[in-house]
Parts: sequence; structure tokens; C-alpha cells
Amino acid sequence: MDDSFTFPIGMTGTARALVVSSTFGLFTPAEFIDLSPTETDPALMNEVKRARVCPIYCVHVSLPGMSLLIDASADVISPGAHDAPPGVSQPPGLISRLREHAIMPEGVTHVVITHGHGDHVSGLTIDQGGRCVPQFPNARHYFGEAEWNSPRFQEVLSDPTHLISRTLGTVAKAGKLTLVAGDLDLGAGVSILAAPGETPGHQVVSITSGGETLFCLGDLYHFEFEFEHPHVFAKWKAPEQITASRAAIVKRIFADNATLVVTHIPGRGRLVLENSTTCWQAT
Repeated sequence: MDDSFTFPIGMTGTARALVVSSTFGLFTPAEFIDLSPTETDPALMNEVKRARVCPIYCVHVSLPGMSLLIDASADVISPGAHDAPPGVSQPPGLISRLREHAIMPEGVTHVVITHGHGDHVSGLTIDQGGRCVPQFPNARHYFGEAEWNSPRFQEVLSDPTHLISRTLGTVAKAGKLTLVAGDLDLGAGVSILAAPGETPGHQVVSITSGGETLFCLGDLYHFEFEFEHPHVFAKWKAPEQITASRAAIVKRIFADNATLVVTHIPGRGRLVLENSTTCWQAT
């Protein structure tokens, strides 16, 4: 399984995406997706019970005047761990892959964090002489205000040993964090779009260049079958929020005929209509 791939955005060649997995895990959706007792679709039941190999993707987009990173994971699943896919080599990690493509951490100008779960923030900082410092020292970081201000988040920020405190807290103390309320246009065809539900401040990113659009959806969805069954989601999601966010973002995706990258779905894809049902199509 490829741990990274690149592709141009648009026909002009001025924007290019690099998708990198920090690790691969073996996951069974049934471990954290609860189906309604009235659910009777046998195909859906089989998909929820089927184990599959999932990446943890981070996305770098090179644009004129902007070096954009979407999420930063340093997660690694060790060979032999219970969730390590048998026979699948683990990748070298985000920073190694960025450097292979001549993308230096010091050159990243913008970091958008879709939400504050550990597999999306663990690579934001590095240990330097026993203290955490920003991994991307010259970048402005963007994070959802509603999540930052939530009681749970403020509680973990106050614990210096917690991952969130050591990553997002460190970035904030360095004066490099911007809290985002709603949508935000970053320029150069890049927009942050509010999509709460996974967390209160979950956000996705759209990049338009050369007449084409890429959407990086974070954890708006976890598995391909959720596009076809938008009422199915992880047990921790807020039902009303996630349902509304999915409907709004899917409408924009179809309007832009956009390419999609989702954190835990291998490869890239598009959305298609099959018998009036929205479905993921790998590309």
C-alpha cells in the first residue's frame, strides 16, 4: 500500500498536493459505529463488520506564495501491535516524506488543523532540549474556536502532560495560533469551511486552482460507506451537527465536481450519484 502520492490541482500546474500517511492501522468500523437496532441493510451490516486498512493522512499543498499543511500526525503503529495490519510496511512519517519532496518544516506558511484529536495534532511540535517547540516555526496555525473554547478542551489544555497541551497549547503559547469561527478565506484559492459534528470546531479545507477544486475532509467521514449512508457515524459525533455539516459540504462538493481526500480513506476520490444515492468513487 502506498503511503504517499502527489497530484496537480487544475490544468495550470501551479498547485500540487502531496498526501502522506503517518501510519496504517487495521480498523473494524463496528468497534466505534453504532447502527440503529432497526437497520436491516445487509450490505451495510457487512461493511460495518469488515476490517480494513486505514491511513492517517496529512495533506500538503504547494501554491504560489503559500505552503499549506492540513493536519500534522506523528502517530505510528508498531509492527506486531493489535491494530497493525499484517504484511503492511509502516511508512517513514510525515516529516521524512515532506523532506523527500523538498518541503522543509521551516518553509510551511499555513497549517490548518481540522480538529483536536491526537492523530491530527501529534506532529505539530517536536522535543528540543526537553521542551516542546513548534514543528513548523514560521507557520500560522488555524484551529476551530468552538472546540478550543469547549470545557473539555480547556481542561486538557491546563494539563502540561496532555498531548493537546504539548501540541496545540505549545503553538498557542508561541503566538502562532489563530482561532477560526465559521468559514475563513485564506487567499490563494484556499478556504476553511466550518463542519462541526466530529468535534464542535471541526473544519474542512477547499483548495481551488486552475479550474479544479480539492476538498480535504478531515473526519467528516471515516469510511466510504458513510457517504451512501450519511446517518451512520461514529458514536461520539453530535448527530444534528454532523448531519447538517455533511449535507452542506456534499452540496459544495457536487457543485465544484471536487476531488476528495479523507483522513482515513485510502487514496483519493470523487462523489457520484448512483440511483439518486451519493457514493464514494475512488479515482
